[in-house]
Amino acid sequence: MIVTDDVLIVAGSYGVYIFRLADGSVQQVISSYGSGTGFYYSSTVSLASNTLYIASSDQNLYAYGAKPTTPVALTNPAWLGNGTFQFSFTNIPGATFTALASTNVALPLSNWTRWAS
Repeated sequence: MIVTDDVLIVAGSYGVYIFRLADGSVQQVISSYGSGTGFYYSSTVSLASNTLYIASSDQNLYAYGAKPTTPVALTNPAWLGNGTFQFSFTNIPGATFTALASTNVALPLSNWTRWAS
């Protein structure tokens, strides 16, 4: 098990699980299923220099690095006549984003309205 500033990384029975600490949600599962063998391999995890290493009982070492992030550029912000706020943004084509909205910034994020694109 590895704990960083923002995620928990755990080697489990069916692979490696990466959980977001902020809300406990699963961010990624790296399966340990061997398609040629039909069963799951055990694994041990380690982290060094932003690279996740998985030593598998299939006698392989796997290395996973995070993709560099692309900054989000907010464009064309505008208040519309009906009181709503509209904007666009640029980033990687096809990427999915979620915008949160609230009239009360003191509310917990779970009470904000979610808009996914």
